[in-house]
Amino acid sequence: MPYEYTFPMPHELNLTGYPGLFEYANELTSSLFGMSVLVIIFIVSFMIGSKKDSREGYAAASFVTLIFSFFFGVLNLISGEIIVIFIVMTALSAFILHRGR
Repeated sequence: MPYEYTFPMPHELNLTGYPGLFEYANELTSSLFGMSVLVIIFIVSFMIGSKKDSREGYAAASFVTLIFSFFFGVLNLISGEIIVIFIVMTALSAFILHRGR
């Protein structure tokens, strides 16, 4: 008997908008979708922000990622511990910027 894989379609998800689509993608990837998008956002914003100074790029990237993590937390794409990690990263970047001046 050949192996057949079907995509799970939970009945409680509404795929008519972006939040439902994000929840569906998060379920398909075993809750890694939200975190991987946040890592991509961090890397891209760090590359854009670090043209002049890497400390400022890190601060900007951690702040932008913190904002997106709040949004993803409301959509239940990431857990609260991940949001706390990004809060700590933003506080660390503020400390690094304050210390460097």
